[in-house]
Order: sequence, then structure tokens, then C-alpha cells
Amino acid sequence: MKLTKVVNLTDYDTRDLRRFVTLALKSLALTAGQRSNYYVRFRYQRRGGRTMGYGYYDAKWMEVLVPREPHRLSVVQIASTMRHERLHNAGFKHREFHDEAHYCRGDMASAGLDERWGWLWGFHIGQKRAPVKPTLDAIIERRHGHAVAMLARAKTREKRAVTFRAKWQARVRYYDRKRAAAKAAPDSVDTQPTNVGQ
Repeated sequence: MKLTKVVNLTDYDTRDLRRFVTLALKSLALTAGQRSNYYVRFRYQRRGGRTMGYGYYDAKWMEVLVPREPHRLSVVQIASTMRHERLHNAGFKHREFHDEAHYCRGDMASAGLDERWGWLWGFHIGQKRAPVKPTLDAIIERRHGHAVAMLARAKTREKRAVTFRAKWQARVRYYDRKRAAAKAAPDSVDTQPTNVGQ
């Protein structure tokens, strides 16, 4: 079964977003089969500080647009937006929504999020950690360790090659002796006539 695919085009932590999507889809009462192969993409909102989204009809695809400023990011708005887009994925149009699902409000009560969304309280989406540039000493140590490992592997292969060669050299000598013995032995074919009809 293919897992939910989360694509992150922002500087928010991908692990936090992936965990958020998993919990959100479960809170939307999607079964494991319905969650499989679901595609959720996060990118920045170009206008304003609210969260928006897009969802295809009758599909497992949605896009969530979040504010660039971390202090404007609202997990409730993300959850409400995902709920909204999930209804589109299920084939519903705006005229078929009730108000809470149509308008992505700013708090759980007005967004129509029930007790299944209680995990939102205290959920934090952090920023991606800046990659730490390795020091020169660390690079040298890593490469030295790799060279030592490759040398040990080469020695092991060399020992195996010597053993392999000795095995087949012994086999060749054995059959050389067999060939020589066969050539030196007298002809053992019976040349006496066969008495037929006796």
C-alpha cells in the first residue's frame, strides 16, 4: 500500500507537516485505504496571511497555501482548509457545503472541528533546521574511515581470490594426472569375437 505523499515547498519542518497530514486525514475519518496514495502539497501563500487551499474533484490531491511568516501560521486554519479541500476531493461543490466547511474560520468551534481534532491543541509546526556544514577535520575523518573500510574489503577479496585460485589449480592438477594415467593404460577394449548362435 502506498503511503500519503507530502511535498513541502516551504521552510516549515517537513516531518511536522507529514505528521500533521497523517493526523488530519485520520480525523477526517479516512480509512487506511483512502489515505494511501494521497497527495498533499504545501507552498507559500502570496497574498495575505491566511491559509488557503485547492482540491481537485473526485481525486486524492490537495494543495495547502500557508503564510510565509511563522507567527501567522495557524494549525486550526490548516486543518480547516484540509477539511474543506477533502470535501472537494469527495466530489462536493461549494453550494453543497455548510457554512463551517465553506469558510475556514480561525478557531476550532467556528471552523466546525469536533473532538476528533483535539490533538491540534499544542501541535507545533517548526522551521526546517539549517544544515550544519561539516568541519575539515570531520571530512578527513569520514574519508579516512571510508578508505579503511574499502582497504579491508579489498584484502578480503584478495584472500578469497587466492583460495579460489588454489582450489582450481588443484582441480586442474588432479585431471592432468587422470589424463596421463588414461593415456598410459593399455587398451582395455575386448577384441575377442563374440560367439553368436551357440
